[in-house]
Amino acid sequence: MSADRERFVVDFLSMSVVYEGGFSVPIVGMIDRFDEETDDPDEAEELLILMPPDGIVVVMDMADLDRAIEATGTA
Repeated sequence: MSADRERFVVDFLSMSVVYEGGFSVPIVGMIDRFDEETDDPDEAEELLILMPPDGIVVVMDMADLDRAIEATGTA
């Protein structure tokens, strides 16, 4: 992840994505490898994020997050 990109933390306890600076958005769903909704973060392959102000749902691919963590060397 380059220095000019927004950094964030996926928090499964609060079911939100918290961006640097404190802005957070809710995780409204998780999808597993069978394209079924799941409640288990370990099974989630995609996260559905509700983005303000228009309530657009964004899909975040967990594989992309894993690659970003490996590239930066952080866990």
